[in-house]
Amino acid sequence: MKKFLLSLLTLAATTSIVGAQENLLAGAIGTTVDNKEAFYNVWQVYDKDGNQITDDNKRMYSCFVKAYDSEYPNTDYEHKQITLPDCPEAFCNGNYYIIIKFPDKSYDSAPHYYSYPINIKEEGDYLLKGAAQCFSKSKTEPSDGHRLLHIAGRMAITFDDKVTPKTFSAENGKVVGSVGSNKVPTYESKVGSDENPGEEFSHTVHLTPGQKYMTIQAPACLLALGNLSLAKDGEVSVSEFLTDDDAEPEFFDLQGRRAGTDASLLEKGIYIKKTGAKTEKVAIR
Repeated sequence: MKKFLLSLLTLAATTSIVGAQENLLAGAIGTTVDNKEAFYNVWQVYDKDGNQITDDNKRMYSCFVKAYDSEYPNTDYEHKQITLPDCPEAFCNGNYYIIIKFPDKSYDSAPHYYSYPINIKEEGDYLLKGAAQCFSKSKTEPSDGHRLLHIAGRMAITFDDKVTPKTFSAENGKVVGSVGSNKVPTYESKVGSDENPGEEFSHTVHLTPGQKYMTIQAPACLLALGNLSLAKDGEVSVSEFLTDDDAEPEFFDLQGRRAGTDASLLEKGIYIKKTGAKTEKVAIR
């Protein structure tokens, strides 16, 4: 009888492991706080015309942060936990999250699009989850295609083969993104304000291997994003922060294109190596 029960437990454990699906956004939130290089080793940023920004003087606005409670001595307000009533748990109790800045008239050089490279190995439905909170929202509306997002207090997420400028309109009460005259699937979430909480979001998205980037568009504000995960719909996602022991290293070129997992097969050059939440630049010689 004991052997039979042990066999059942072993089968159950094995089934759970097989059914687990890697979180494709595991490295999107790093643990190296208040360090722009750590952030921009992971995220790519683009201007209003869809040109990638590589000048450090024009991409100084964003970083990884950790939520400290009031008992921690801290002089940087961005590191204090957000204390709005009903604020998503992602921004409290020592959790790591990211701060990203979108442009207004005072910070017109801030990036318009923040993109995270993803590796979709097979077409299918994926579950996108996370939490968003807007604060320090500008009182002046942006003059470009993000104006609707600013008025509506909404963040828009798209999945792109390449990052291109978008405009946003309202259709049947929903935000719809367009590239030129072509509509693109758009997943919106409430981001709140200095006085109002944002929300935890969950979207089922249909993705193909041709979609290489998850792109964030938002109002003119500082936006906090936390608890990000993207995994095959219906399967269990592993921990948001993969430990170095659990995660397989992946290599990306400096344009964010995935180069592979085996360093011995890479051409000589500089690469971004991602191992769970850890990112570093490495030289292959």
